[in-house]
Amino acid sequence: MALWRLIGKVRQAKTREDLEAQSFDGWNPWRDGMFQLREPDIVVPDPRDPSKRCHAHIYEVSRASWVTKFASLFLRDNSNDRANGFWYFYVPATVSTDDSFEADAPKVEGYWRRTPDEDSELPWPAPVNEWADREMFLASLDRAQAEAVKSAFRGYSFCRLCKCQNGHEQYQILEWKWPAGFRHYVADHRVRPSLAFENFIRNRN
Repeated sequence: MALWRLIGKVRQAKTREDLEAQSFDGWNPWRDGMFQLREPDIVVPDPRDPSKRCHAHIYEVSRASWVTKFASLFLRDNSNDRANGFWYFYVPATVSTDDSFEADAPKVEGYWRRTPDEDSELPWPAPVNEWADREMFLASLDRAQAEAVKSAFRGYSFCRLCKCQNGHEQYQILEWKWPAGFRHYVADHRVRPSLAFENFIRNRN
């Protein structure tokens, strides 16, 4: 993975004046026409607790003089109030850059292609009849989800197999993230996770 560095944080703005006042050495990310790139997130150390990990989205700006690509994430002061918290900003770095670090690639589970024959790198949920440890895995998944970081989607997902409404959140622990609806596939459709994710969840307990 590429090298990145944290350039700073700004508090969630409450007014237009707050937005206009925020900058990093004269660069205001909100003013420069930022848009999210269709690239995987980067996994960075949680700036509040380096033992944890966060997923940062990658953006590009169209009118900045010294930066065109950056990553950012929002962390709340209070998990029940999105209005209180900070935005953290990262830019690409080099080996010689102070405080540079190598970002990890995210690992994902339970995200599916829209149709079985869609041209996509995403898998299709396939039921597995023989899996003796399914109930044990579900119990471990429940415990992991209780401690995971949760974030909301814009709208609900629907099960690819039975079309039921199936969650509007995703979970994240370290480099892994998965949708809340993944449990439905395992419990109701007997879909088995990848071996890597199965081991990750079961080894946390």
